[in-house]
Amino acid sequence: LVDTDVEGSTSLWEWDSKVMEQALQVHDRCLREVLQAHGGTELLSEGDAFLLCFTEPVNAIRFSLEVQERLLAAKWPPKMQSSSHEAIKVQYVTGERV
Repeated sequence: LVDTDVEGSTSLWEWDSKVMEQALQVHDRCLREVLQAHGGTELLSEGDAFLLCFTEPVNAIRFSLEVQERLLAAKWPPKMQSSSHEAIKVQYVTGERV
C-alpha cells in the first residue's frame, strides 16, 4: 500500500482556496496518470490524500519515484509557485493483510 498526503494542506486552503483547488487538480491528475502507468489501484481518495494498492512492492516504489518527478515538473498555478510550501508525503505500508 502507498499512502500520499500534501503536508500542511489546511494552511494552503486557508491561504488561497481558489489556487489550492487548481493545484489539487494538477496533483490528482499527476497521481492518477502515474498510478495507471504502474498498474496500481486507487482504493480511496479524500481531499489531497490517496490510498493506493500495488500487486508488487517494486511497482509501488517505481510509482513513488516517478510521481515525485512528475509533481516537480508539473505546471502549477503561478501563485502556488511563489508559495514556500512544497512537501508531499509518501508512505509505504508493507506486511501481511489482516
